[in-house]
Amino acid sequence: MMLSLVFTFSASAVFTSQGETNQVSVEITQSTCPDNSVTYTFTGCALERADGCWWLRTSSQRFLVHLFNYPNVQNKDEITVTGRFATDLDCGPCVFVPTSLTI
Repeated sequence: MMLSLVFTFSASAVFTSQGETNQVSVEITQSTCPDNSVTYTFTGCALERADGCWWLRTSSQRFLVHLFNYPNVQNKDEITVTGRFATDLDCGPCVFVPTSLTI
């Protein structure tokens, strides 16, 4: 399955769609967001910003992640998150919103 999107940053991701698990390259910008019907899993380092929002730094890039519902995450924790990208959140126009998180 090929996922074709035009964005700014690159990340490797595993996503599950219609019972299939696929590895793809996803690129994310502040102005466009990947299809929110696709579930992605990322592992990386959680980096807190001064405004209370978070970056998730993977081996290849970083992007905004919504961690307001996960108060146990500390700056520089290694986390694995599964969820979807969303728009119109407090931290920016394209933010990853986890439905599950493991520290």
